Amino acid sequence: MNQSMTRTCEVILRVYQGVSNAADVRSDVVAVRTGATQLVLEELLMTDVQMHPFELLSWEGVFGTIFMVFALLTFNAIPGVPRREPGSIA
Repeated sequence: MNQSMTRTCEVILRVYQGVSNAADVRSDVVAVRTGATQLVLEELLMTDVQMHPFELLSWEGVFGTIFMVFALLTFNAIPGVPRREPGSIA
């Protein structure tokens, strides 16, 4: 994890002091960064395109669907820590 990501997580952890599981906050950070990356890529790819706005909107939906399917398959392959039930010792 790079230094800026670590600092971002630390700030968000301070904000979410009531959250008992730090993994929940980290997953929120990953979700926000994934959405932001998708938005930036769409803007870069579609700034110089001369299309009708509705056609551009449909292509944005197609691109977003393909991006999110790829991202979900990638994130699904990353092993995680199993959740503990509230009140459990181990």
